[in-house]
Amino acid sequence: LAKEPDSEVTLTESDVDQDGTISIFHSETQDLVTRLSAMWQQTYQTNDKIKTILRYNIAKYGEIRQDYDFFIYNIESLVVKSATFWLFRYANSWKKIKFKTFIDHLNLQTLDCVTLDFAETYLANDAVKVIVEKAEYDSATNSIMMECWSPVRSGEMEPYPFAWPANIPSD
Repeated sequence: LAKEPDSEVTLTESDVDQDGTISIFHSETQDLVTRLSAMWQQTYQTNDKIKTILRYNIAKYGEIRQDYDFFIYNIESLVVKSATFWLFRYANSWKKIKFKTFIDHLNLQTLDCVTLDFAETYLANDAVKVIVEKAEYDSATNSIMMECWSPVRSGEMEPYPFAWPANIPSD
């Protein structure tokens, strides 16, 4: 998830039904988390949990708490790395796009990466990679309604570098 995925296909306006089907919206603000308490254990011989607390974007959205049990890790650096990735995702409101495309893109499915290269700046100033969250086929019209997550934060026009932080140095 931290690595920027390879795109399956590039879509342009000609791949989208232009009959008013493009809509831009944002991730739900009630899903935001700005203080993540990562619970984990160094050893499974005891039930003692260690709590590592991370905070991000509190000045912008206030403190919204969530506890999560990172039961698969017993090394603190891995807990911090994983919790940091998820906090970057949870503590931001992301742009999303919904559009109708044609049957020749029926091979696209949930979690595929698609590059949107629109002349109009709907999501970003340049072409942007998005992740398909929903692809619903309509047999009556032979079209597919796509809903995609973008790495562009609400109110911005450039992809956020920490959306896919694999190539960013940890310091």
